[in-house]
Amino acid sequence: MAKNFDPRKIRIHQSYEVGEVAEILGASEQTVRRWISNGLPVLSFKRPVLILGFELKQYLEDVQAKPKRNAALGAIMCMSCRKHQMPFGLLADYIPTSDTNGRLMTLCGTCESVCVRFTSKASLPALSTVLEITQMPRDEPNGTTQPPAKT
Repeated sequence: MAKNFDPRKIRIHQSYEVGEVAEILGASEQTVRRWISNGLPVLSFKRPVLILGFELKQYLEDVQAKPKRNAALGAIMCMSCRKHQMPFGLLADYIPTSDTNGRLMTLCGTCESVCVRFTSKASLPALSTVLEITQMPRDEPNGTTQPPAKT
């Protein structure tokens, strides 16, 4: 399913014909028939084919649900590659944004574009087993900075 169709447009207490579903969702009738052949439940295969609203809504939500991407420890999502990648040289900079959180900035190991991952300070020891993390100074409100500390 290349296009995402909005299941919120479907009324669950209503039944639909193939043409109605296509019109409501902005899909072609052939697409709706393909959904039926791929497992969308229908009331009857006799004409007119009726599709229950709650079945259609559940089918769309199930098909369009994206699986959770579990990344390896230390991997950072690269927006250029559109994949989780290990940082270039396994190096990363941690820049605190608050007392408990900050962001890891690194280069993608594949395309060398800048990647950013927000993380908690508590997760740094686990990440340090995989990455070489340099703690960068946090800009203080008075304009002073602290020297970087290596973890």
